[in-house]
Amino acid sequence: MLTIRTTRYSKVVSTFVGRYPDAEVRIDKKPPSAPLASWCTNAVLRQAINFSLRRGQVELLGFHDGPDNMWADTEAAALIEELALQKVLRYESAK
Repeated sequence: MLTIRTTRYSKVVSTFVGRYPDAEVRIDKKPPSAPLASWCTNAVLRQAINFSLRRGQVELLGFHDGPDNMWADTEAAALIEELALQKVLRYESAK
């Protein structure tokens, strides 16, 4: 698991959703009913308690207790590295 530090939550989430269009999104355990541009904003994500982007059995990206506790699965390490190089986020490997 990779621990993510960012203030650009919507950029991280929208990039993941774009890269994994077949993944299932859940915000506070419910799929969003609006288009991506409506719910993928920092304001909406900051109000959420839980977020999950799941592809099959793998939770690629998620948070619990708010977006300051965001993580990604190591399966998405290449995408995380791309975002880090763009200075969108910082990350560290959870041990």
